[in-house]
Amino acid sequence: ADGVGWGRPAAHRLTLFDAEEENLRIALDWWAGEGKRQPERLLRLVCALEPCWFARGRFAAGEAACLGAIAATAEAGDTPERGDAHVCASTFVRSRGDHAGAGRLLTEAGRIYAAVGDADGAAEALIERGYVALRVRDLPGARGFLQEALRLFHTLGDALGAASARSLLGLVALGEEQT
Repeated sequence: ADGVGWGRPAAHRLTLFDAEEENLRIALDWWAGEGKRQPERLLRLVCALEPCWFARGRFAAGEAACLGAIAATAEAGDTPERGDAHVCASTFVRSRGDHAGAGRLLTEAGRIYAAVGDADGAAEALIERGYVALRVRDLPGARGFLQEALRLFHTLGDALGAASARSLLGLVALGEEQT
């Protein structure tokens, strides 16, 4: 999903989000009910809104919308959008300190991405799993997830993703030195 980003475009998107938040909630409710024939639209919408909810501190609303979209589209099967929605939901679950819940969502995202052959999504889920493991000081787990993410980012030619994985691996190394 297209993130909010930084600078003027982000401010404009947040202004629109603020003005249309109630309409967006109505649209989410509609897609979760009547719109089940096109589940990817609901999943894309919650992922597109994730940075807005996060930026505005509306973590509970974001978590509820993401988890609701995942539940409403369960019959759709594995799609990249379902993997994305699991990753988006994990950010809200993690933000309230439920690292185990975030890990479960990310594990399922990784499974979905593998099932649909989405290496980009798999790498993203792995780096997020590495971050969650790092937060709970599971340094061996974090290292494993991040090394696999780094391998995938290299295979994909994603220099920014590889740099992110290396940065987090540096934090793992620092944690290992301190123990």
